Amino acid sequence: MGIRLSPLGYAILMNDESLFPYHSEKTFSVQPNFEIIIPRNLDLSIRWYLTRITELLKVADTLTYKLSRHAIYKTLQEGETPDKILEFLWKYSENPLPEKVHQTVLDWTSAYGRIGFVDAFLLRCDNEALAKELKESKRIHKFIVDEISPTYLVVRRRDYFKLLEVLEEENYMPRPGVERLSR
Repeated sequence: MGIRLSPLGYAILMNDESLFPYHSEKTFSVQPNFEIIIPRNLDLSIRWYLTRITELLKVADTLTYKLSRHAIYKTLQEGETPDKILEFLWKYSENPLPEKVHQTVLDWTSAYGRIGFVDAFLLRCDNEALAKELKESKRIHKFIVDEISPTYLVVRRRDYFKLLEVLEEENYMPRPGVERLSR
């Protein structure tokens, strides 16, 4: 049993644009209101990327997408960079990117990552004097990465057992185990 490929199927299989039975466009129109109007025959790789940073608004003779903060946020979460997003818009926009669009995309992307989470492993001391003593200890200070407060010191999770051993050797008598914070 055999299969028959259409001209489009053959062109895709061969990954040869010159074999495609239709011509694909390489540009779209970016409007000052953040709408992007694209021809139906926009190059599929350009259209795919565009769908990552926009939301589809209307399907007619042309397709209308709209840049959105939410779509760009999702794309940034997937590892894309602000520079690549703007480079893409500049490269494929048939006219210069409207300044309002450029500036807004910069504003949206500059907010990304300003807040993040850190998985910290904390060494808690019952008073500031003890924490200061540990920070000044020749054997222990090398385990301390940072200080969260006068009594909470950040240490590497991977150093827990070695630090526990050194604390015991230095006669500090730490409570073994890791306390879980709960509310």
